[in-house]
Amino acid sequence: MEGLTYDQINCKRLRRHSASKRSAGADARAIELIRALTQKGVHFVAASGRQYANERLLFHEIKDDISYIAENGSLCIHQGKVISRGLIEDDLAYRILRELKKNPDLRL
Repeated sequence: MEGLTYDQINCKRLRRHSASKRSAGADARAIELIRALTQKGVHFVAASGRQYANERLLFHEIKDDISYIAENGSLCIHQGKVISRGLIEDDLAYRILRELKKNPDLRL
């Protein structure tokens, strides 16, 4: 089965833009195209820097039919299961924080 990301199917307008604060989902045309691709055996993967929960809201109409690469690639989910998760080890996180604290221009 072949897979494509949203950008690869050349659908530039992902969200409806609205002046109100109601939740904006994926553009109806994008959903239509993704469904057509899925029916042809193409598995769609939503890839974004967004958080996983936000991506699922964005694609609420097809949220269980697609896979996700979220949080800048650090979280990959297929069929509702985490298949990859990138974590920073505690020691490295503490080293980074110690180095940042050495810079007087930064406030942590």
